[in-house]
Amino acid sequence: MKGGVWDLLFLALSMFMLGFGIIIAYHIITQVIATTSFGSVGAGVLTNAQSAVATFNLGFTIIFVGLAIATIMLAYMVPSHPIFIVTGIMTLIVLMVIIPIFSNAFADITTDTQLSTAAASFPIVTYIMDSMPLWTAVIGMMVLIVMYVKWRNQSTY
Repeated sequence: MKGGVWDLLFLALSMFMLGFGIIIAYHIITQVIATTSFGSVGAGVLTNAQSAVATFNLGFTIIFVGLAIATIMLAYMVPSHPIFIVTGIMTLIVLMVIIPIFSNAFADITTDTQLSTAAASFPIVTYIMDSMPLWTAVIGMMVLIVMYVKWRNQSTY
């Protein structure tokens, strides 16, 4: 992460992988609990693992907001000139074509018959991933604004 608009691709890709991993882990743990019988200790461990994975619904939000704030803060720290706002806008347009692919792929994964019950346990994750193009546009515009406002407040480049 360098603090530019391209960092939003890293943000979207990492959120896609994390969300996919959370749903797959929850599905696997649920299937193991349903299909095998363990003693009281093994069943307790699997139940604790299932509840630990379920806490990632809120943790996903914290990671997403943290990465977005870090991107905006790093954009403030990178020296830039207002002439590059044009390339930033063009980059944001390219990202607005690429990032819906991740969002649609995640929607396809979560609407699969086998994973839909696991995805229903993570409403925040599915909401953020479904609206990832909107979040990308908002954060991208904030990054561009921060880069331009910073230059306006500096006396020299």
